[in-house]
Amino acid sequence: MHSTRPHGVGLSRAAAAALLVVSANVIGCQTESAQSPPQPLSPPIEPKQAMGVRSPQPEGGAGIPGAPQGATPSADGPPDGAAAGAAAPPASMPTRNIGGSAAAMPAGPGAAAPVAPGSDGPATSPSQASGPTVPVEVEQRLDGLRPELIDFLWNNLDSSRFEQWAPDAHLAFAWEKAPSAVGDLGAEPGATYRSTEQVAEQTHELLVTYTQPASPADPVIASGVVAADVMIDGDGPMRWEIAYELDGGGTLVHQSFELPEGLDAMAWAQHLEARIARLPMFLPEWFQSAFVEGELLTRGSSEVNSGAVAGTFRVVVEQRIKRLTPEMMDWWWDNIGDTYRYQRWHPTAHTSFEWITAPKSTNDLVYEPGAVQRVVETIDTSASLDITWLEPSGVPVPLTYEHFVYGSTALTGTPFGGFLLHEYDADPDGGIMMKSTFEIPSLAGMPFAESLADHCQQEMQFLQYFVPGLFELEYDP
Repeated sequence: MHSTRPHGVGLSRAAAAALLVVSANVIGCQTESAQSPPQPLSPPIEPKQAMGVRSPQPEGGAGIPGAPQGATPSADGPPDGAAAGAAAPPASMPTRNIGGSAAAMPAGPGAAAPVAPGSDGPATSPSQASGPTVPVEVEQRLDGLRPELIDFLWNNLDSSRFEQWAPDAHLAFAWEKAPSAVGDLGAEPGATYRSTEQVAEQTHELLVTYTQPASPADPVIASGVVAADVMIDGDGPMRWEIAYELDGGGTLVHQSFELPEGLDAMAWAQHLEARIARLPMFLPEWFQSAFVEGELLTRGSSEVNSGAVAGTFRVVVEQRIKRLTPEMMDWWWDNIGDTYRYQRWHPTAHTSFEWITAPKSTNDLVYEPGAVQRVVETIDTSASLDITWLEPSGVPVPLTYEHFVYGSTALTGTPFGGFLLHEYDADPDGGIMMKSTFEIPSLAGMPFAESLADHCQQEMQFLQYFVPGLFELEYDP
């Protein structure tokens, strides 16, 4: 049996006195829009008619659409693998700060994941508005949404998704300079779009250019940041930044932006707050279909054949993974660590992780035979799996690459299992080439074997977005 699939700023005195901090229900503060057609920017956009802090926060998949179920947060650290279905903490009320000094503003997530890694885009500029500006900050918590999903939004917007994001306020969208990394995570510095947006019955033209964020990346926390220079009706540029980090069963989002003093700052705060609140309504499905089951499966190929042992399938996956080195992968196998990291490895399919027998040494580049991990993950259905690192001398197939990890797999509490082998080496064009081989009982069925191949490709591709930072921070040769 054979199956092959290619995947080929200064404030005026009046503004400084206008300090206002309020908390309100995010749904209740959406602004009614008037039906006035926007004035397009040049080049023209086809408009739509208007319609009316440094420690990881605990996370859990419970309640996250498209995310694994079963991991619940402990009180003061990463998830502890408690029972499925535990309720996420209640959402906090959004907070807005208008006209305050930076020292008086609510603290938002200070950590930032890499944004367009390796990109040398422009740095965020100080505001250059024609007159005084008013700083505005909004902080809110989104239940049921991981930061990785928000990472996917920025480079992958188009006119239909932009309208879906805020149907009553987003009137038109077009890339002026599209990102080169469409399909990837993060915001590519230098990418620029024009939009027409309606705020408090007024139509505004925006020119948004992504920039390098001022906050350094923190690889320990599942987090992200996007920064931009924004022109509003030709005035600016003014700074704009959204930082977000995992917060229990959801994500804490902190927006900071500046507005020309003549604009209605409260209305703009409500506008930006309301559109962030809409992300859970469409982003999980889009992320899963377009990125996890779409983009990631174009980055390699897989095949399923009869195994060398009767009654088995052999699954082989080959792929190139950017941003990784062989040494990073050598280090990773004994440093998966806990559920927090395990869920970052595949945000929508990994549920929990624990060492049954932990490796004795983790500050090296050699996996430790005898270490045993127990994971819960979803491949077609959720299952608990025990994985044991085995002696390198026992590898049952000829090796293609120099670096590898080899282990046995078994459904927890049963002899039902097989082996896995991940081998890899540096790619001359950057990143690594990886070949993964699994042998599994054919009783699992061909659909499961093909889903296993997809899962392997997806999880390995996620590593490039956080392992380089962890390796740099934690490995001490």
